[in-house]
Amino acid sequence: MDIVTRIESFDPGPVASAAERAALRELIVQPAAPWFSEVERRHVEGALSGEFGAVARDRFWVAWAGAEPIANIYFGTAAGAPEIGLLGFAITAPDYRGRGIGGLLLRAALADFTTAGGVCMHLATGNPTAHHLYARCGFRDYRGHVMRYLADGDWEGFDRAFFADCGPGQVRRGHWGDAARIAMLYAAPHPWFVRDYAERLYNHPAIPQTRCASILPALMINTTERPAQAGLDIGGLWVLENPARRLVGAATVTPPDLSAQAHAPIIDFLVAPAYVDQAPGLLTAALAASRSGGAECVRGCVAACDHDKIEILRQVGFRHEATLAGQLKAGCDRFDLHIYTFP
Repeated sequence: MDIVTRIESFDPGPVASAAERAALRELIVQPAAPWFSEVERRHVEGALSGEFGAVARDRFWVAWAGAEPIANIYFGTAAGAPEIGLLGFAITAPDYRGRGIGGLLLRAALADFTTAGGVCMHLATGNPTAHHLYARCGFRDYRGHVMRYLADGDWEGFDRAFFADCGPGQVRRGHWGDAARIAMLYAAPHPWFVRDYAERLYNHPAIPQTRCASILPALMINTTERPAQAGLDIGGLWVLENPARRLVGAATVTPPDLSAQAHAPIIDFLVAPAYVDQAPGLLTAALAASRSGGAECVRGCVAACDHDKIEILRQVGFRHEATLAGQLKAGCDRFDLHIYTFP
């Protein structure tokens, strides 16, 4: 049996060895694995090809046995905004498990991350063995199956400081380089029950936090790529970025389907509490782009308990259309679902 001959970072893109890229893809992408969905596949293949290189810093740390990759771990940050990272695609070939290779790769990736200015990294796992490894390397349980690593900071006050108001934000289109910061925004504690209705993302103690690494790929596929493949320019992802290059808000426009309901997409949004007063501007930008792309009406689906969210929809011109009584259930709690329509 071959032994590990090298452990090194693999810089993706067209200049990388095509043979090594193909071998690494074969190691990582496993159609039979229940956790490896379409969105994860799209993410890893785009990162390996270098497709996201203009907006993201995608790093693969790989253990090789000769020309064969036998273990991998990945992390990504936004290009030019290295403080928030997202860890994933950790896998070791079956014949090499139990030898400590995963720990070596994880420590190398964390050193790489912090040397480049990384401060906070997130991951998601439901695997007890993997959880133990991450905990040994400094990760702590955060929310549900999400774990967090802080290079140096206040564990109790990090979210509050990170999402604090530091000046007016700017609205722009979201892109693949936003993966780590979008994951952090959607994983962070927030008072709203509905985080994104189209993605079925809710916030309640009875509903475990089950999404982290796959949030941005799912948003990009469902709001942008699928509609574009159908020749539609109705959907999209918009983000609110403050002067510290922190994503403090996001708005999504998602067609329910690409045929009969393509003209009536669903809008949703999540904004850090310190930036709620800028949510109307974020929604206005998303609405304008969606309408110019052919949307005839836009609907917002919001829980009756999300009073601030309802008020923001009203501020930008949404009107109440219908209520589905008891539509949302979490544990013993039930909430009505209000449907608002623009115009």
